[in-house]
Amino acid sequence: MFGSKGFPGSTVEEIARAAHITKGTVYLYFASKEEILASILAERSDLPHLDEITLDPDAPMRDTLALFARRFLEIEMEHLPVFRLSLSEAYRVPSYGERLYTGNLSGWHRLLARYLETQFAAGRIGALPDPTLTARVFTAMLIGYILAQHILGGERINPIDPEAWIARQVSIFLDGIGCARSQGDSPQSDPVTPA
Repeated sequence: MFGSKGFPGSTVEEIARAAHITKGTVYLYFASKEEILASILAERSDLPHLDEITLDPDAPMRDTLALFARRFLEIEMEHLPVFRLSLSEAYRVPSYGERLYTGNLSGWHRLLARYLETQFAAGRIGALPDPTLTARVFTAMLIGYILAQHILGGERINPIDPEAWIARQVSIFLDGIGCARSQGDSPQSDPVTPA
C-alpha cells in the first residue's frame, strides 16, 4: 500500500483491507501508521543475504565488479518500494534513512571494500588509501542509476540498459576517464571515511 499510494496517501483502513483483517486488528499490533512503516523498514531494510554473496578474489576484476553491480541492482530493485519509502520519509523521520544506510548500504560497502583490499594485497590494483571510500564511490554510481532510472522516471524519458550502465561504470572505475593532467593538477589523497 505504501509502495503504490505513498505513506501520506495510505490509510490504516486500506492497509487492513489489503491484509484481509479488520482495522481493530491492525491496532492490536501497531499503535499508528508510523509504527507500521517503521516495522516494515526494520524488517526489509536489512539484507542478511549479503553474506551469501562471494566475490572471487582470483576471477578477473572486471567480471567480479560487474557481478557485484548486477547483484546490487537486482537486490535493490527487489526492495525498491522500501528504498522509495526510506527516501521519501527520511526528511520527516531521519531514522528511516539511517536504517536503510546502516542495515543495507553499509553492508554493500564492507563487502566491496574487503574485496578491494584482497586485490590490493595481491598486487592487482595500485594504492588504496581508503577501501571503504572507494567502495562507496562505486555503489554511489549504482544508486545514481536507481534514482535516475526508477525513481525520477529516466526509464521512460531516457532508458538505459542496466548492462550498458554496469559495463561503463566498471570501465570508468578501473580505467578512469582518461583525463590528461595539466601542470596544476596533482593527485589528491582520499580522506579516510567510515562505512
